[in-house]
Amino acid sequence: MSSLPCPVPYCDRLMPAHLHVCGACEARLIRDLAAAPDLADELDVTLTRQARTGASGARADADELDLHTGLAVRRAPLPWVEAAAEARDILKSALVGWWRELEGDGIGPYCGACEHPSCEWVHLGRTPDDSIAGIAAWLARHVARLVAHPAAEEAVDELAVAVATARHAIDRAADRIYAGPCDACGLDLYARPGAATVACACVDATGRRRVYDVAARRGWMLDQVSEMIGNASWVASVSTALGYVVSPSTVRTWGGRGRLTIRGHSAPLNAGADPHPLYRVGDVIERVRQHAATKEKAS
Repeated sequence: MSSLPCPVPYCDRLMPAHLHVCGACEARLIRDLAAAPDLADELDVTLTRQARTGASGARADADELDLHTGLAVRRAPLPWVEAAAEARDILKSALVGWWRELEGDGIGPYCGACEHPSCEWVHLGRTPDDSIAGIAAWLARHVARLVAHPAAEEAVDELAVAVATARHAIDRAADRIYAGPCDACGLDLYARPGAATVACACVDATGRRRVYDVAARRGWMLDQVSEMIGNASWVASVSTALGYVVSPSTVRTWGGRGRLTIRGHSAPLNAGADPHPLYRVGDVIERVRQHAATKEKAS
């Protein structure tokens, strides 16, 4: 039996000449389709978390009232949240594209209502839900048709890239702390927890990337924001971005139990609703430190 190199990019395996992709790439395609629903859920969690961190509890991409200037402002989404939104779009676009490529080759005819295994299988292959999970499940049921497609290597590669992009966006969201803006270009810098330095994409006069000391940057930022006040969602997002992880619900609990000083109240967004308590960022960060120290002693 003659053999050919697998046409999937970066695959150097040989395969029987009658196949369109090798067995290993087919297995990777099956794994990627199986992983897609969970990845979509994790991306949704990242996007939902960002939607709750606006200064007034509204969506982060909506116009909000700045508590200090009284002006309407639009909060820019965090870079990793933009990456999560883009990754979700890429993943769904790839899945939808290959579903459309295959759905025109429908199978039939089949019984309108019966329990024949063959008819039940065809029913399972009908138009999927308009969701990443639904489309991925549809493609997984028809993976044999997908790997037999003349452009099967494109499907394997495109879906692999989409899944890798989603995983990268999720990992990026999980482990970054804000390190302030670059002094030269103003680009926001994000460092991994525990990192001593963070580099900007811009370069200095010598052609080297500008490098900043993370501890010094965080100290400077703490000085800048410690006196700022906001509602629970806003102060929690600021504290978390600086490495002092806390949820809005925890801030509210501390405030309700008297462990955190309420510095005022903001007007409610809806008529008749209760005003929102306001908290000082420095108070929240100090409370997070105390809570962490107490837990460490207890352990």
